[in-house]
Formats: sequence, structure tokens, C-alpha cells
Amino acid sequence: MKKSFRKDVNQDRRIWLVTSITISIVFVGLMFGFLSSPKPALSTATVDIKSGSREAVGRHQAIVETSDDPSSEFIAATDLVDSGRIEEARRKFLTILDEYPFHIDSLLELSLIELLDRNNPAAAIPYLQRTLEIDPLNDELLGEVAEIYLSSGRLSEGLKFFSDLNRMQNPTPIVSLWLAQLELRSERYLESMSALTGALRDPETKLRAQSIQVRVLLGQGKYLRALTMYERVSEELLDEVRACIKQNLTCEGLNSWLEMMQFAVVEMLIKEKNYLLAEDILYDLSARIPSDPDVIRLLNVSKKQQRGSLDVGIQKDDKKKELLY
Repeated sequence: MKKSFRKDVNQDRRIWLVTSITISIVFVGLMFGFLSSPKPALSTATVDIKSGSREAVGRHQAIVETSDDPSSEFIAATDLVDSGRIEEARRKFLTILDEYPFHIDSLLELSLIELLDRNNPAAAIPYLQRTLEIDPLNDELLGEVAEIYLSSGRLSEGLKFFSDLNRMQNPTPIVSLWLAQLELRSERYLESMSALTGALRDPETKLRAQSIQVRVLLGQGKYLRALTMYERVSEELLDEVRACIKQNLTCEGLNSWLEMMQFAVVEMLIKEKNYLLAEDILYDLSARIPSDPDVIRLLNVSKKQQRGSLDVGIQKDDKKKELLY
């Protein structure tokens, strides 16, 4: 991956860096409770990380200067990254961790250096693992870890990781959500529905959970129920996206859940030869994600199959006429 990626990345996707965290005694207690349990292993597969712009997060402004944190050293290290002196920056972050082993920002910066500058995803994994050991219920980081498993196809490892996490802590809606997503991708539909229970009850995760529910119903072949639910959930998600845009908030996460659901519904509609409705959804998608290769591909598939159906119909009519005359 090229270093210029940091400057080119979509600024809406602000999900890699976390603001500096001061660890309280209670929090340390939680951390050691997590460390005492068996650690779930992370995937070492090479993946294309599409987030993590340091500029987008405003990291320097996020650091709070105190007498007992390494803020000045951290800022100096990030300045080295910005000037392209990656190895010097890496050594500085490692020095910070020698003195402050729970410094999340430094762990995340090191993971980014391995992923973006050194093209070494396997070396990034331990830093992510340590970050989760410190802050096991960090919603944004959990989403990143889930995406690593999903995009690399390491579903069994992902299921083990999130199942273990679910058992180690009181189940939280975000853990339930990603566990359900991994169960769905593994075509374990009953398990996915079971995992969704907590996420469906929480207002913050309810719509995302319902979008998974639609896809589970599709996987189970319950097309009518899925389509009925889709119509309501897609409208509500679109309302959320519009409200998000109006308030100048980031909407990338909501959009991605909506798009995943829409693609799944389109594939079902094409399979069921409901080409017009499939194309309506695809045109809506193309307005929001222009030139998307999957949208173009599915539009071509729909039109090709539609023409094939018409040709078959014409041939049948011609044969009927031959028989009559």
C-alpha cells in the first residue's frame, strides 16, 4: 500500500485512530480480567484496509497534555510519519510503549505503519490484539477486526474471536451485531438470528441488525417476508442517512449496511426473475455509488436474463403458431 493512501482516503471513514485514553483503576481491572481469559487469535491475511487517514481524525488535537502521558513524544512521532521518516517514527512509538504499554494511540499507529508503509499485515495483528486487550469493547475497533475477518474469508477464526469475546464480557449490542454478521456469512442462519437478539433491542444497532435479519431471511429462502421487511428497513436507513448528511455527520457506516442489504435483495430478485424491481434498486444504488462495478455487473446480468426470457417467450409463441397452421 502506498503512503499517499493516507491523504487520498475518504475522510468520512474515521474508524482507525482512537483519542488518547487515560486508564482508570476500574478499567485496568477489566483489562486484566480480559487478559486472564484465553485470547482469540486474529487473522494474519493480507487485506486492503480502506480506512485510517491520520489527517481525517485530527489526531494532534485529540491528545490531551498531562504530566503523566506521552503526548509530546507521540506528537513528535506522528510528525516523523508525516514527513516520511517511517522507521524513526516506528522506533519512537516502540519507545513510548516501553514506558506506557497501554497507550492505544501508539499501538494503532504501529499497526498502521505495518499495514500502510511496510505492507506487513501479519506484524500489524499483534498491535491490534493488544489494543483490544486494553479496550475490548471499542465499537469502532471491533468493526475493523470484523472487517478483516470478513474480507479475508477467515470466517471460522472470526466466529471464534467474537464468540469468545461474547462469553468473556457481558454481551453488548455491537459484539452481537458482528457475531451475527459472521454467522450470516458462514450461512449459519439460525445462529445469526440468535446472535441478533441483543442488537435488535438496542436503538443504536437496531436498524443494522434488521438489515442482517433481511439477509438471513433471504438465505433461508423466505423471500416474501424478506422483501416486506426490506421495504421498511431500507426507508428507515435512508431516512437515517439523510438526517446524518443534514447534520454534517459521517454516514459511511449506515450506507454500507444499506448497500449490503440492497445487493442481497437484488440478487434474490434476479434469481426470481423480478427484473424490473431489481433494476429499480440498482438504479438507486448507482445514484449513490456511481460506476460501482457490482452495480454495473448486476444491471448487465438482469438485462441479459430479461432479454433471454423474452427470446424464449417469442420462440414459444412461434411454435404455437406453427402447430395451429
